Amino acid sequence: MHYGLLFNYQKNHEYLLSIFRAILRIHPESVLLLVGAGENQKHVEILAKEYGIADCVIFYGVTNDIPAVMMAMDVFVFPSRFEGFGNVLIEAQACGLKCFASNSVIPKAVQITKNVTWIDLDEPYQVWAEKILSIAKRENQTNIQNMCNLLFFLIYNFKIFTTKIKEIKAQTSSKIKTPKKLFGDTM
Repeated sequence: MHYGLLFNYQKNHEYLLSIFRAILRIHPESVLLLVGAGENQKHVEILAKEYGIADCVIFYGVTNDIPAVMMAMDVFVFPSRFEGFGNVLIEAQACGLKCFASNSVIPKAVQITKNVTWIDLDEPYQVWAEKILSIAKRENQTNIQNMCNLLFFLIYNFKIFTTKIKEIKAQTSSKIKTPKKLFGDTM
């Protein structure tokens, strides 16, 4: 996922498409979501077609609900050539995304979590793709393990819970006398 208010030189969409093309070679089910609009959008759309990846790129347009869009993503890629501050990187971290950003271009002050991997723009796009896939794979494995642990916890605790309920019911059913005519003749 990438969010850039403008499709312009600064946001480096050409490089982002190269990164994504390398990712697609390994994970053909991947989708690139581009949020925003701007002067170079048509150029980026044409480039996506030339690269043969247009079917896997969504040009979402402008939205005011960035957190909702980000929550649907696995990673946030931000290969800007330059940035004033990079507020969107803070938003991505706040949404819990693993972030990959241009090193020495974006102020380090925007790193508010350990979820940011800084990569030099001098690195070939394949290096970006490899780092993204490596960390995303590790994160996915961790998420699967966490889900299995949670499922085990819920099943185990559900069994304990139902056992306790049965014990309480058995203890109280002999002590509680249900009145037969609590509501008159309606029962």
